[in-house]
Amino acid sequence: ALGVRLNPGIGSVGELELFDKEERQKKMQEIVDHAASNDLKQIFATIENMKLHAMPLDPILLNRTVDSFCKQKEPQKALQVIAAFKKMKINPDAITYMLLVSSFCKCNQAMKAKQIFDEMKSLQFTPNLITFNTLLYSLCSENMIDQALEVFGNMIELSIEPNSTTFNMLVKALLVNNKINRAVLMVDQMDTYDHKLVENVFTTAINDLFQNNKFEEVLQVIQQMSLLKTKTKPKTYNALITNFCKAKKFDMAQKVLELTSVAGVKQTRTSYELIIEGFCEENNLEKALALLETMKRNNKTPTVDIYSCLVATACKMEDYMKATNIIHDMRLFDVVPNAKTFNPLIRAFCHKGEDEKAMKIMEQMKNTNIAPDVASFTMIIRRLFRIGKLDAVEELLRFMKNCDTKPDLMFFNELIEGYISSGQQEKLRPLKFTMQEQGIVPDDATMRLLDM
Repeated sequence: ALGVRLNPGIGSVGELELFDKEERQKKMQEIVDHAASNDLKQIFATIENMKLHAMPLDPILLNRTVDSFCKQKEPQKALQVIAAFKKMKINPDAITYMLLVSSFCKCNQAMKAKQIFDEMKSLQFTPNLITFNTLLYSLCSENMIDQALEVFGNMIELSIEPNSTTFNMLVKALLVNNKINRAVLMVDQMDTYDHKLVENVFTTAINDLFQNNKFEEVLQVIQQMSLLKTKTKPKTYNALITNFCKAKKFDMAQKVLELTSVAGVKQTRTSYELIIEGFCEENNLEKALALLETMKRNNKTPTVDIYSCLVATACKMEDYMKATNIIHDMRLFDVVPNAKTFNPLIRAFCHKGEDEKAMKIMEQMKNTNIAPDVASFTMIIRRLFRIGKLDAVEELLRFMKNCDTKPDLMFFNELIEGYISSGQQEKLRPLKFTMQEQGIVPDDATMRLLDM
């Protein structure tokens, strides 16, 4: 079967050319196959052969070939194919351009995708919603927010109705790029299309900002949440407080905590305690205690651990009166101190050589039925050996036994060292048996002491 093709010549008549239809179909299939195998050279050779035999190409073949290269993430080769087809008087159509835009976006070449998009517009081709969203996503991912807004404007001009995906990706990008006022306007625009903002937009935007250490921008986003017409869950605020604390931005974490009250979000005890612990870590006892008072006013009872943390900080700052007052305060709130609460005071007094005060703390613990832990006994026994109060050591050991406090390796090492330094080597042998009975395995320090 033969086909007829008009080959324009000089003047208006031109001449008719004949070609073999079956052979043309075969050549077109070859082009498709070469595209699938990513063989650009053979495609060009086949096109030249078809040209030689007056076999016309068609737009469908062009799009099939372009689609094949685009699926292989080879949009540049697709452009070379288009150039070859143009020489055969076959121009790309809207589908061709949409395939190219999508492929360049998938290859993370948003700027090139935008150039193809602009060329498509100049030829009066209208992209569909999928193409718009694909390009917008690529531009937003590469933080090309101004170009994304330009494309969004083109979308509205062409009467392509944005969907929820369009708006949510743009709002997130605006937040990440610190264009909060523009994000608020975008949310207002969403209402006209009856679309709603999803909370995930905030969490992902905030996470992106955190990863880039843009802490001030995070606060600005949170402060504008009410304007962005969304109800934020308590866990979102709590996660923010946790992230700020991990980043050692405790003042910002406190600001988020204050914003939860403004937003009517229930505050949690854990959030308060995270920030208090952070201020203690910075030795900012004043801020920690002020937040403790706020916590109590909001009917959140602090745990014994947070009180113990405050006592430790006061002792670190050598403000023992304040440490004592904190313990008194916790009792007023029916929070029972434990060994961890008193150990910082014991450690501080032992270090300062104020043995009587350290022993007084132990006596106070005994009188209030608070069992000292092994750390408490270790600190006291170390001090007693150093000042030569050997009778007090034996009394302390009896007290420890009555408290049913189990000694650990560190305690035994202190005891061994103390007996050696005080010339009581005769007590080492029974001590070894005691360690064996209690399953305490000597370490290198123990063996060095026993070899002395």
